[in-house]
Amino acid sequence: MKPFIVVVFGLLLVTPVFGQHHFRKTAWGMTSAQVRAAEPSQFHGQKGDVLLFDVELFDARCLVSYSFVDDKLFRAGYVTDEYFMNEALYFDMYEKLRDAVAGKYGPPKQEVRYVPDAYKDDPGTGLVKGIVFYYAYWDLGDVEILLSVEGGDAAAHVSVEYTNKELKLEAERKARGNLDDQF
Repeated sequence: MKPFIVVVFGLLLVTPVFGQHHFRKTAWGMTSAQVRAAEPSQFHGQKGDVLLFDVELFDARCLVSYSFVDDKLFRAGYVTDEYFMNEALYFDMYEKLRDAVAGKYGPPKQEVRYVPDAYKDDPGTGLVKGIVFYYAYWDLGDVEILLSVEGGDAAAHVSVEYTNKELKLEAERKARGNLDDQF
């Protein structure tokens, strides 16, 4: 039964970007109240303009995050919320997510796998030191997807973010305006 749940959940990961639902059961521009009502997972908490929910993805504890600008959903994604004693599991999860996204949208437009020679035999140590990282980027027109495995301070995480480009520009303008107010 568990493999079936993982497969079904993996399919939910790559819900249609174009159509009524853009990520899970949400759509870009929804309010935080609408997203909270639509998200079936257990509410984890709120940090500023970000709602967090508990989920399991590929047998790992993760958080689903929803980010808002002016109470409009502009970014959503998954991030691991579990420490793996075996750092290779972070790379395994990255590969599973990469395969799921690439299976739906094709190969990434850009991908970087940075592993210095000093860490070729032990990339996990480089990962938790913040030296080794992988990134993959998809450009789907009005939406971009960024998948990463990165770390530092003896920890690491895997994340995949879906971002609406138009609303992202609004968030960046707002952030610049807040910064301008400081100087």
